[in-house]
Amino acid sequence: MSGLETHGDQIRVALGGELPLAADLTTVAAAELDLHAGAEVWATVKATQTHAYPA
Repeated sequence: MSGLETHGDQIRVALGGELPLAADLTTVAAAELDLHAGAEVWATVKATQTHAYPA
């Protein structure tokens, strides 16, 4: 995990790697998962819940 940013009432988590991703979580979920920059995490993606934005 390469970083965390507050966006309104959610936390945006930046995930590095071969395919950089960003995920929006509730503050409760981020706290329960004990997320912090540099933590090693796995990400799964539900295809119906994805959005692509131009670079």
